[in-house]
Amino acid sequence: VLFSKQMVYLIRKLQSSMKRLENGNYELIEETVGNDELGSLVKSYNHMVGKMEALLEEIYQAGVRQKNAQFLALRTQINPHFLFNSLNTLIAEIEYNPGNAVHFTKHLSSVYRYVLQCQDKTLVTLTEELEFLQSYLFLHKVRLGDCISCNCCIASGYTSCMLPPLTLQLLAENVINHNSITLSKPMKIDIRLEEGYLAVSNPIQPKKSHESPGVGLKNLSNRCQLMLGKEIIVHNDEKV
Repeated sequence: VLFSKQMVYLIRKLQSSMKRLENGNYELIEETVGNDELGSLVKSYNHMVGKMEALLEEIYQAGVRQKNAQFLALRTQINPHFLFNSLNTLIAEIEYNPGNAVHFTKHLSSVYRYVLQCQDKTLVTLTEELEFLQSYLFLHKVRLGDCISCNCCIASGYTSCMLPPLTLQLLAENVINHNSITLSKPMKIDIRLEEGYLAVSNPIQPKKSHESPGVGLKNLSNRCQLMLGKEIIVHNDEKV
């Protein structure tokens, strides 16, 4: 047996914590003994929740712009809906595909471990971002039914270029949240260099209950302005 009932119980505790976090409750989860992937995920989650609470206190005390940007970035990455959906998918995998549940758990743990490692970093390499994006998209492939892919065409000489951490995650999340993605309407994200810029593009397949993207991209643009001195450029061409 790859996962016991205790594992599912721990997953349910994480889901409950997600709901509390949405209501501004920063209560931590009791950590389990051991170094398994789920235990590592709980530790990463607790560390991020504690970091969010500390940053929020600093913002209240000093109103520091950079701390506010860090808090908004972290609040986005710990997105309760993403983790809640991922945990539901994991429970289903445990029941119907336990072998894949192991891989799913490892990728989920890797995603939050990377978020944890990036909390105090201003910039990371493009290589790090691309490796992280693979784990992030794997989780969505399992949830959506293997109908999302990423084509990256970046020369090796440019992979050491620096960018704000979790930039690619936020752009991918924006694609997933605002487009209809099914087996009959798969989604491909293209990443390439274009006139000195890192270009991330995708076909536009808006959901029927489509809400215009804005907040996430605006927060990312503010971070890039703060850290690189340049805002991002958003081009929306529904004919493409």
